[in-house]
Amino acid sequence: MIITEENFHKIDPNLLLDASHFRQIEDVILSVIAAGSPDYAKEMMFVLGDKLENVAEQLTSELQNRYITLLRVLKLLALRTLSDTDKEKFFSEDVLDIFKFGYIDGQELISVIFKSYNEARDIVETYRKIFLRGLESNKQTLGKQNIKLISAGDAPVAPSIKNWLTDYNSTAHVSSQTHTRSGFEQASYITAAKNVSGLSKEEKDILLKILRLYDWLRFSPLKYSFALPGQQPLQDEYVNVEKEQKYIPDEFIELIERRREKVPTGQPKLNPAPPQVRRPAPSAPKPAPLPARPQGLSPRELISELRTETPQRENVPPPARTAPALVVKKTLPPPPRPPVKPAPFMTPPPMQRVSQPKMVVPSPRPPTPQPAKTSDALYKSTLDELHKMREEEQSFSVNAAVASAGNKDEGGQVISGDNGVEKKLHDLENKLEEDER
Repeated sequence: MIITEENFHKIDPNLLLDASHFRQIEDVILSVIAAGSPDYAKEMMFVLGDKLENVAEQLTSELQNRYITLLRVLKLLALRTLSDTDKEKFFSEDVLDIFKFGYIDGQELISVIFKSYNEARDIVETYRKIFLRGLESNKQTLGKQNIKLISAGDAPVAPSIKNWLTDYNSTAHVSSQTHTRSGFEQASYITAAKNVSGLSKEEKDILLKILRLYDWLRFSPLKYSFALPGQQPLQDEYVNVEKEQKYIPDEFIELIERRREKVPTGQPKLNPAPPQVRRPAPSAPKPAPLPARPQGLSPRELISELRTETPQRENVPPPARTAPALVVKKTLPPPPRPPVKPAPFMTPPPMQRVSQPKMVVPSPRPPTPQPAKTSDALYKSTLDELHKMREEEQSFSVNAAVASAGNKDEGGQVISGDNGVEKKLHDLENKLEEDER
């Protein structure tokens, strides 16, 4: 099974018992460190700790120490999310394992904490004191032989980090000019101190890293500049509110005064008003389009529909004849014609050569193409559209239809009103019956 960062939460804790899977778990932890998220590192620390707790009794001592080192590396990355007590406890109990893990720079990860609070100097100084207090009280041992301290009367003591720092402070002195210790004092202690001679090469390298971290926490100003290369760093300026302050540079004030002197006398020394922008005159509103009239009805349907809408009147005298007036004739456009379907393309049969003449039998005509069947959804939507159109046609006012149909000129006579509609409908029905005969 391949262990990745994505499936690490779901793996079986028994996989941690196999030493062959440690390399994959180590790669997962390194990817978490590369992400640089304290909250994510804290979450993964709890996940790994829960899995180790389930198989703690079955792990070998060597494999258990390697997993504990991974836990402490995650704890360092999540140090910002821990309390001050846990921070001090980490430097007094766990910091030595960070330098035994050869894939990270412990001092660089600690500097990230100070960089995140660079503007808050009080927090930086508080963390400096917490880290130093925990480091100076660390009881983790480095080396197998006891060491002798001058302050203890050359009595042998355990080779803990606390005793190594005590011996280092008593041997390597601080410069009176720079008030710090350089790499020369650190290297001289590693090569010349008697207590260090009993350490192996790897242990000397770890001790040198611890001494550098100690001097860095103790003497470094822990100030960082995030300016780009060549950019002047910003400096804090304290403003005395009791004195008059100049917020506008003097060169800007001089430039404004010179511009004011060039203005002729008698004219205001203010900035001229901006030129007026000519805006185009608003165009006249377009007339509203006339309401559409019903189209597409056959003459019989038009007669039957108008008869149902026009009220019948009895004993109505015929309209009086008046002088013809100039009336613009309004005719309804003809109903739209149905689209003509193109004739199907006929592919001529291939020419064949025959040796003997044969009677030519005319080929049957190809079947007339039938229209494609309409789907139920399309059929239903079409019916709904037709009903909607029909309702719109019936929504027109009867009086408007009568008025539009009554202004007709027939033989010098103007027909208007409901009687004109009845007469026109009667004549149109007679004409249709004659055409049918």
